Amino acid sequence: LSLAKQALLSECFLQFVHNEIKAAKSAGKFDVGITTLAGRSVEFGDKPRSFCFGNIASVQVYQVQVDQGMSFETALEMYRNESGSTQDKVQTGFYIQEKRRLDKCNKIYLIIN
Repeated sequence: LSLAKQALLSECFLQFVHNEIKAAKSAGKFDVGITTLAGRSVEFGDKPRSFCFGNIASVQVYQVQVDQGMSFETALEMYRNESGSTQDKVQTGFYIQEKRRLDKCNKIYLIIN
């Protein structure tokens, strides 16, 4: 295939995969699989749940809590630095996400424009 056709085929494939992942996430069926958890703190919840599949395999499932945000003090310092240095009316501030998705609590964002 020519390079242009290969690029077009790759783009179509990537768009298809993107749409499938988006649909799976919307349906709550998307599984990230193995991923590295990073954040300010990563803690294990309760004891792991064990599942055995005969003599073939066993799996342990851990509940993990990850804080990927920043401390309130850091966010407030960033806000004060930014809001005090701008002359224009900038839409900088804290915003609360009203629509909950799979989260148990609303997210708060610091937007610096």
